[in-house]
Amino acid sequence: MHALFTVSNKDWEDFFDNYVELAALGTIADLMPLVGENRVLCQFGLKKWNAQPCRPFLHLTRLLKLSHITSATISFSIAPLFNAIGRLSDPNIAVNLLTKSNVIEDDLKILIETNEKRKDLTQQQYVTCESIIQNNKLFNDEVIVVYGDFHHGLIGILASRIAETFVKPAIVINNNGTASCRSVNGSTFSIIDSLNQCAQFLIKYGGHQAAAGFSICTDEKHLRDFMNALQISAKLGDPIIPIKKYLSILSPEQFTNDIYNDMVCLEPFGQQFPQPIFVSPLLSSDGFTINKSEKGHVTFHSNKNDRYFFFNKAKIIDENISSPFRFFYNSTLNNRREFIIHDVNQNYDF
Repeated sequence: MHALFTVSNKDWEDFFDNYVELAALGTIADLMPLVGENRVLCQFGLKKWNAQPCRPFLHLTRLLKLSHITSATISFSIAPLFNAIGRLSDPNIAVNLLTKSNVIEDDLKILIETNEKRKDLTQQQYVTCESIIQNNKLFNDEVIVVYGDFHHGLIGILASRIAETFVKPAIVINNNGTASCRSVNGSTFSIIDSLNQCAQFLIKYGGHQAAAGFSICTDEKHLRDFMNALQISAKLGDPIIPIKKYLSILSPEQFTNDIYNDMVCLEPFGQQFPQPIFVSPLLSSDGFTINKSEKGHVTFHSNKNDRYFFFNKAKIIDENISSPFRFFYNSTLNNRREFIIHDVNQNYDF
């Protein structure tokens, strides 16, 4: 694109400056690899967003009460707002807000409101999924398949949460026969390989090792035959043994004092350039105040004023917090004393 602007004698710098934040948002939100040109674009996009953001992003940053924008901020706080509009409403609303010359803060509140609706509906429908799984003992299956009246824009999120909670590949099919599939993070099990063995049951399908989607006839016998064939094909796949990768054992206090500034300099993090995960020394629950939300999130407050966020994992805390434990963690990069927990482990041998 730079070459096209050069040969046409157009001002590349003005164009670049006007759109580089959008490029960063799109690249990070769409989980594109943060290497090469993508990485450079995101670096410039984050720099401009924090120094002189365009009007829509300035207002959005204020509404969300964000003091600093990082790749993690975009991934977990900003991108979901735009995704929610696409899942539950009309994506053109987001386009209009981003291109409107005189956008005001009130205009952008629809993004936040829609995302709150998405969170509430996701939680409601996940409770339904979990009830179906427990009542039918689907957790014993090779692949957990849940069928029901689920919103088509949420089935991917639901499948991800089921796979994460039960450590089993998961498929959620709605009443229209639209399905979303997820493998288990860190495992080599391929959900698309299992679908390939059951292609005769599917109207259309596609995907890759970690995620897939398909359409299927919702006739009761047809669904039952598909589910039976899927369980057989899944047994032929790789065993589901998630591998947790970490850089080293490091206390959060040492991270705060010695490494935080280096991590900030290495921004942005994302696909193919992940932020390193560390493992804490053995910890005791006596050193923390633990708060749980109704939505299954957990916040740890240490007696050293550190905060740890553990999303959708209240049940894991109930199971692992009674004796010494380790955190798999990394930084939020918004505050040197804030961390995201990826897992809790009681294995003493590291």
